[in-house]
Amino acid sequence: MSAQIAFDWKGEQLQFQANGSLYLPDYDVLVISDLHLEKGASQQNIVPLPSFDTPDTLQRAEKAIAQTGAKHCIFLGDSFHTTETAWRLPAQQRALIQNVADKCELYWVEGNHDPDLPHHIPGHHCAEISIGPFKFRHMPAKEHHSEFEVFGHYHPKAKLRLRAKHVSGKCFLLTDTKLLMPAFGSYTGGLNIKEPVISTILPRGKQVFFCHQQKIYHLPYTAQNFI
Repeated sequence: MSAQIAFDWKGEQLQFQANGSLYLPDYDVLVISDLHLEKGASQQNIVPLPSFDTPDTLQRAEKAIAQTGAKHCIFLGDSFHTTETAWRLPAQQRALIQNVADKCELYWVEGNHDPDLPHHIPGHHCAEISIGPFKFRHMPAKEHHSEFEVFGHYHPKAKLRLRAKHVSGKCFLLTDTKLLMPAFGSYTGGLNIKEPVISTILPRGKQVFFCHQQKIYHLPYTAQNFI
C-alpha cells in the first residue's frame, strides 16, 4: 500500500495514484476523469450545496500535476457539471483553471454533461484522443476497437469487506482491454462496481485499484472481497 502503484500493462507503464488520477510516465501524461466543476453552483435551485467544489477540485488537480511533473493532462469528460455553467464561469474560477493550464498542456475530452466547451477554457477540446496504444474517451465505444480504452463516466466505487469492518472508496477497474477511471470531482458520487451496468461493460478479468485514506491497494476482483 502506498500513494501510488506502478503496473505493467503489455509493456506500458501505468501509475495508479491514490488521488484518483493516472500517470503514464512514458508519455508524460496525467489522466483525470469527471471533475464536474461547478456542480454546487448548478444545483443551487435543486439541492443547496456550498459552492466550494470547483476551487477544491482544481487545487487537487494542480497538486496531482505537480506531484508527477506531467507536461500534459487529459481531463476525461464531464469536466463541468453542465455546459451552461462552463460558459458563465466566474472570473475567479477561470483564473484557477488558467493556473492549472500554466503548469501543463490541457486536453478536454467531451463528456455527456459538457459536450460544447466555451473558447475561453484554455487547452485543446476534443471528442477523444489517442496516445500510443491508448484511446481516451468519456464513455466506452459500443463497437469493438483494437485500442486499449481509458474512460470514465460511471464513477466506480467499491465497498471492501474486512474482518472487523467494511470500508468504501473510489477505485480504478482494469481489464486486458479497458480501464475505467474513478471520478475526481469533490461533489461526485459513485456507482458500486458490483452493479450490472459495470459488469456488462467489464464482464471478466477485472483488477481493482482501491483508493482509501490517501493510499491505494491492488486487489483481484472477487465477489467475496466486495459487497
